Amino acid sequence: LSIQEETVLNVLSVNENLKSSDFTEVLKVKDRRVRIILKGLVDKGYIENIGHTTNSIYRLTKQK
Repeated sequence: LSIQEETVLNVLSVNENLKSSDFTEVLKVKDRRVRIILKGLVDKGYIENIGHTTNSIYRLTKQK
């Protein structure tokens, strides 16, 4: 995992449900880059996306 991906996971471990816009300030990157990082983590199974478009929230997946 990249440093940015690890940062996202650490933030989500403290704050359970966040929108992509919440990560732009934390990561200090543009919204497009945040969406790429989040999609990568969803694809890898680390986090899940709930909702659509502007109402989407992200949270850690439940580990077995």
